Amino acid sequence: MRSCAEGYPVAQTFDSNAFKKAAKDWIRENPDGALQDFTDFCEEQIPSTQFAAYGWLLEQTVSWYRHILARRDTNRDALNEPDEAIA
Repeated sequence: MRSCAEGYPVAQTFDSNAFKKAAKDWIRENPDGALQDFTDFCEEQIPSTQFAAYGWLLEQTVSWYRHILARRDTNRDALNEPDEAIA
């Protein structure tokens, strides 16, 4: 924890909007990223002193990424299915 001029501790602040932007940037930069890698990245973005207060955001963000991965799998499966009209 940092201290202010008076000597009182200043809690490290957490910007949830910056967290969301960092998560989106990670997804763009890692298009085939694994769920565990994304989870680890997100956990590192939340200060340990704020982790309990923002655990819900981590869970929500990881759940959102699971949904993205599932949609990617569904889209890949649809692209890989043979076209029955041609057969």
